[in-house]
Amino acid sequence: MKKEMKREVEDALEILNGLISNYNDFFINESKPIPDEIKDTYLNVAKAFMNDLKEEDLKKYQKSSSYEDLVSKYNTLKSNVSEAESRIKEHNDKVIMLDKENKIKDMGEISSDASIKDDIITVPSEELLLVSSADDKLKYVTDKIKYVTSLESTLEEEILILTYTNKDSKSYMNALKDYPNVGVMPINKFIYSLSDIKTTEVSLNKVIDEELSNNLKDDNYTRNLVLYLLHYHQNTYSSLAFSDKNSYNDYLDSLNLKTLKGETVSSPAILNITDFLTENKVNYKIKNILEDNEIFNVISLDNDIDIIYFELDEKGERPVFFKDSYIETVDKIRNDYENSHTKLIECYAYEKKNGSIINNLYTKLYDAGVKFALEESHTLLDLLEKQNPNLIPSLKETMLITIKALIEENKPLEEFNKTLSERKFVELLKPIYDKYNISSDFSNETYKIIDNLKDNLNYKFIILDNFEEITTSKFKLIQKIKNITGANLLFLGDDWQSIYLNSGTNPKYIKNIKKYYPDIKISLLPYKPINFRLYEIAKKVISMTNNYYDKNVEVSDSFSSIGIIRVKNKDDIKDKLINIVKSLPGSITIAGRYSGDNVDVPNTKFILINDTKIYNSDYTFIINTEKGLCGYPNELINNVILNKIIEIEPAIYNEYRTLANIIRNTNKRVYLVVTEENTSKVFRDIIDTYKDDILAGKNECPICGSSLIIKPSGDKEELECSNEKCSYHSDINEN
Repeated sequence: MKKEMKREVEDALEILNGLISNYNDFFINESKPIPDEIKDTYLNVAKAFMNDLKEEDLKKYQKSSSYEDLVSKYNTLKSNVSEAESRIKEHNDKVIMLDKENKIKDMGEISSDASIKDDIITVPSEELLLVSSADDKLKYVTDKIKYVTSLESTLEEEILILTYTNKDSKSYMNALKDYPNVGVMPINKFIYSLSDIKTTEVSLNKVIDEELSNNLKDDNYTRNLVLYLLHYHQNTYSSLAFSDKNSYNDYLDSLNLKTLKGETVSSPAILNITDFLTENKVNYKIKNILEDNEIFNVISLDNDIDIIYFELDEKGERPVFFKDSYIETVDKIRNDYENSHTKLIECYAYEKKNGSIINNLYTKLYDAGVKFALEESHTLLDLLEKQNPNLIPSLKETMLITIKALIEENKPLEEFNKTLSERKFVELLKPIYDKYNISSDFSNETYKIIDNLKDNLNYKFIILDNFEEITTSKFKLIQKIKNITGANLLFLGDDWQSIYLNSGTNPKYIKNIKKYYPDIKISLLPYKPINFRLYEIAKKVISMTNNYYDKNVEVSDSFSSIGIIRVKNKDDIKDKLINIVKSLPGSITIAGRYSGDNVDVPNTKFILINDTKIYNSDYTFIINTEKGLCGYPNELINNVILNKIIEIEPAIYNEYRTLANIIRNTNKRVYLVVTEENTSKVFRDIIDTYKDDILAGKNECPICGSSLIIKPSGDKEELECSNEKCSYHSDINEN
């Protein structure tokens, strides 16, 4: 090889090695700004070298022993130059943002929390901030506004904060005293400001109260109501719908299988049969027979006729999880009746499954000479209300939620008439729906504004508080404003608090926000529970909804924080609670499902459990924990039409969120007041999961949660509550 070629290769390698070394040094510490002279020197020299020595020129050095090394380092340099250009741009952008952040710090510290600080220094086009604390919200928004007004060329007048209450608006105004021109107002007031039309909204509650009372004077309407409540408000299933015994037993356990006369029966089919007999004035008595450890409800009529329900399919086969001997037991019962004077009428699981059980039973009884006479509809309604004292309030609530949802989702009532269950509910709802002046409804007015919204709005940054309360009409209005103005959006909310179905709230927007804004940034501030253990219990309830945002929880103090008060029936609640509340130091709240649950215990506050979003108490007693039509959760709210309107989830999930909110907003201890036989599955699951908490540890009083101390008592020792108001004490050996 010529000396000149060798020198050219060595020179090229030296330059390459130097440039590659400079590149690596260049990006060791990206927190330092990149001086232009280094950037120019590095990139210009590298590019000049590559222009002088093109890839095709390398071939002339193929005979050199350093050729492979030369080609490898040339390719490395080529890659480095390309990457350096993009990295330098990215880095210099970071330097600019760092400079902005330092300017904000000069104005006052943003937050000691790094996660908050990182969020503040950017304003994405759309952001959802999941936040529970009002103070955290105010701090976050204040810092955000401080940023956009100082560095984003945004005027105060171009910022709009929408709240749901006057109180929240005042809180923002107080926090933003240094920014007096930022627009802050309740969202309803803002919507009215967009329209010249002013309508007087009629109270939907009042319309429902008046019209339902009027309609219940009509016997046909009352009968339709009774039929709906007895047969159509909820689908029930036979054993044939299940594949294993545990699932079937769990299902039965979740039902309130009480007849119109108050008898407890073993299956939904027996309930259908007995209520059908009561509707038609057919006297009966229920007796049980035990065969091969199987209990059969026998429904005996006056004229030597017995009705028995057998868990059999069309082929006469048992469910797969029933005992092999079940068929033999059925045959034995049949043989016993053949040798008696009593006629046996059989009903089957397959009839329950295909919906023919009552029609078939009617035919069999008619052929057997049984006489039918319709019971007075109001008598049946009285029996229903006796079993469910909150029946009418619950029905009104369901109607309110359904009508609001129909208006909010802009759907006609007539759309829901496909199934018999839908048609039965529409029959009840339509006369009330027709009486309500929908044109005056605020949501309907909002849709009119959306259709006629002018393009003279001038907002660059819109903040919507309490996003968990958003309705469809309001969400679409915000979408329309963004389309007109191009404003950045910041939604603040907590999906756990989406509990106001009765005002048209739809949780699908906060839960499925990425469906509407795919690039939205979702941020999560740390959440410090009042009582960590109660937060864990609340989370268990929330998990029943199957779709929720988890929280960035800071572990806080926790202690045994849940108790059980067992009563025989509702009549025992007041006396039990009067004795217990005497021992409790602090604020005491009794939470019921309906106003009729108020038991008037002195020195306590009564609230409705679905009014508990803004709530705090040291001790909370939750009553009406029963399963059934109007228990907790309320089965009526889970009607088929409402679930189709809400779409994203069963409406009953709203019940779980209300329960979770009251649990997590209690400071010290939550008491579940449960009946001995009729507690709903939600509460039984809590009791089963947290049985150790309920029993409490040796250091905490099982009544009030205060510390226990050991005191001598004769020749033994006792545990005694340190709370002077509390009378708890126990033999230490029992604990």
